[in-house]
Amino acid sequence: MGTAGILGEDDRGELLDGRLIGMPPIGPPPGPTVNDLEKLFARRLYKPEGTLARIHVQNPIQLDDYSAPEPDVVLYDPEMPRNRRLLVR
Repeated sequence: MGTAGILGEDDRGELLDGRLIGMPPIGPPPGPTVNDLEKLFARRLYKPEGTLARIHVQNPIQLDDYSAPEPDVVLYDPEMPRNRRLLVR
C-alpha cells in the first residue's frame, strides 16, 4: 500500500474485517501503561520452572484472512515457535 501511495511512511492502521482502519500514533497515556503491563506480565509469566505465556506488545496479530489488529498487549502460548507469524484462531 505504501508503494501504491495509499499509505504514507508514518500512517498507522489496522486491518479489521477486510477494512483498513486508521489508528492514532502511540503516545501517552497508553505508551507508559503498556510498558508497565509488559514488565508486570514478564515478572509473573517467565519463571525458572517454565514460561506460562509469551508477551506480544503493539504488534499485529493475524485473526483471519481479513483481520490483523495491533492490540497493545497479547499473551500467547509459549509452545508457539518464535519465528511463526502470530496467528490467533
